[in-house]
Amino acid sequence: MRLLAFAPWVIVLSISFPVVSQEMAENPYCRAVANGNERGEELAKACEFVLALPQKLPNFICEETTKRFDTPEGNRLVLLETITANVTHDKSGQQYADVVINGQPFKGNIPDLIGAWSTGEFAGDLDVLFEPQSMTKFKFVKETMLRDTPVLLFEFKIARENNKTWSLVGTKRLVYPGLKGKLWLERTDSRIVRFEIETADVPDGVAMKKLSKKINYDDVLLGDGTKSVLPSDLEATYCKYSVERCAVNLVSFKNCRKFAAKARVVE
Repeated sequence: MRLLAFAPWVIVLSISFPVVSQEMAENPYCRAVANGNERGEELAKACEFVLALPQKLPNFICEETTKRFDTPEGNRLVLLETITANVTHDKSGQQYADVVINGQPFKGNIPDLIGAWSTGEFAGDLDVLFEPQSMTKFKFVKETMLRDTPVLLFEFKIARENNKTWSLVGTKRLVYPGLKGKLWLERTDSRIVRFEIETADVPDGVAMKKLSKKINYDDVLLGDGTKSVLPSDLEATYCKYSVERCAVNLVSFKNCRKFAAKARVVE
């Protein structure tokens, strides 16, 4: 689940994704994604990775820093606050601890914070892209470079009537917007490098004009010699009423490491 809030309204982005086994990840759907698409083989590999992610993603903890901005004068960012926390991801989702706001400990819950904020970047953001019922339309754009890495750039669109997993909760009802965005895959191994998604067709009843997320991914060492593809940083933008007045979150993650509970029986 991801949630964004902007006082006095609350916008909740909820993602529902099924538990997918490795066998399911290799089903014909990902092959169908490849069919008819230029560089479709690379798309199929990314599809299999995303569908297997709920099982393959390890339990880990990262240090998260969020800088929250407003844009009262057009595009000029005005810093509202800096939030640091330890974020833990496991099979139950994300939990936060040791939250500090502008240097002061915060004893409440992250969802209690007023303003624009988001969670759920470690799992779920990509799921809507390869959910079969989304019927995502992909288009290969070009080979290019991103952060000194050779990549393949794709554009995508999801019609509002096909989006059944990426929802917004307005003041009165649950709505599913149309979506569009871009996907960058590493050219040699199809690793996801960057993902951008934004609303393209927002129904009435939601106090927002536009929502977008831009997420960069890295192959992160987790402290035990293993690696996992995780977000390194992201930018989330939420615009209410007018696209000239927006809230912006800049989020970074560092020092990610695995954790596990161990038990020993002594007789």
